[in-house]
Amino acid sequence: MGGRKKQQAPKAAKKYTIPTVFDCPFCNQHESVEVKIETEAAVGNVFCRLCSASFQTSVHHLMEPIDIYCEWIDQSEKLQKEMDSKDKKTLKAATGDFQDDFDNEAEGEGDYADEQEEPAPMMKKTIENPEEAAPAKDDDAEGEESDDYE
Repeated sequence: MGGRKKQQAPKAAKKYTIPTVFDCPFCNQHESVEVKIETEAAVGNVFCRLCSASFQTSVHHLMEPIDIYCEWIDQSEKLQKEMDSKDKKTLKAATGDFQDDFDNEAEGEGDYADEQEEPAPMMKKTIENPEEAAPAKDDDAEGEESDDYE
């Protein structure tokens, strides 16, 4: 007769910890960005150890490091879009709206949209006598087979 089966202690559930170290979007290094939250000052700091990219934002008591990191990514994307639009405006001003006319022509809306382009003079070449345009054949080679394939 056996004794009673001992009860096993319940296994402790694994706690998931929210990461505070992330990948840098600028230098593409793995786990090089640290996020630190200063609750007393209500400030969150993001800093890359390798490329020295940094970001600082205000935080509240519910924010976690991942929230601050995502806010940094969002702000970076927003700034990149603004820079792209400024570059387009600068290019447009520098070219004297030439690029805009070119885009409109491609869409069929510009000043020259109704005009049909004539092909270049070299492209207009017509062949009046088709026999002249055909490549010359050797009369000797027509009936003979080549020995190259044997």
